[in-house]
Amino acid sequence: MKVNCGATHLYVVTEQQYEDSVVHIRILGGRDRDVFPTITWPGVFIPLCSRSVFVLLDTSVHYRPRSSFVMGADASVISSFNFGAISSFGASDDEKLFWVQSLEGVEHPVTILQVVDYMGVLVHKEVFVRETVASVRFENKEYAIAILKPEPPG
Repeated sequence: MKVNCGATHLYVVTEQQYEDSVVHIRILGGRDRDVFPTITWPGVFIPLCSRSVFVLLDTSVHYRPRSSFVMGADASVISSFNFGAISSFGASDDEKLFWVQSLEGVEHPVTILQVVDYMGVLVHKEVFVRETVASVRFENKEYAIAILKPEPPG
């Protein structure tokens, strides 16, 4: 898939490897020439290209997840996070926010919601013990995020 991200073009290929996925990103400048070596990352690509950024989430189910990154369209790292065992993720339609739900605990599992803005700032974090809808306010707008039922992995 080719994505326009500001003045930069990203060519993104996602490859499924068993339960995991790997994303390959080529960053192309003028005349579609590579301006950075191809980025290969276990997980998923979330475009927030109207804000000239994208997110790489490590969603590995076989290995302990590494850091996830908010990156500029030029491949600069804006911020990094360690979300843990990611169970769900998404982004707002206006591309101002993305969110990650992760699971924690086995006997008494909880879902942890972390909401990050396009500048890589954690703007909301909340713990849930049941399935519900979270309401997050950001820049005078209300966002509704469906929270999954916390269930232990396995």
